[in-house]
Amino acid sequence: MIKTEPAKPATYGMGWFTATVEGTPIEYHSGAWQGFRSMIVRYPKQKTGSAIMVNSDIPESAALFEKVIAAAAPGLPLPPR
Repeated sequence: MIKTEPAKPATYGMGWFTATVEGTPIEYHSGAWQGFRSMIVRYPKQKTGSAIMVNSDIPESAALFEKVIAAAAPGLPLPPR
């Protein structure tokens, strides 16, 4: 995790959001542009991750991404919304 001050961790840096969910460090980023959506999630300690790209601008894409990530990385927590 990136540190901004000696005791204060940052939650974003170098293009990645960072979080610790249920004790598991997660790095992630999502984006959308004119009919496309994407999300990438990395679990650095487990050396695994998932990238999802959708040719759609459906607002429910977050739920779809969560299902794909849960299937690709079973047992690992999802990134915060």
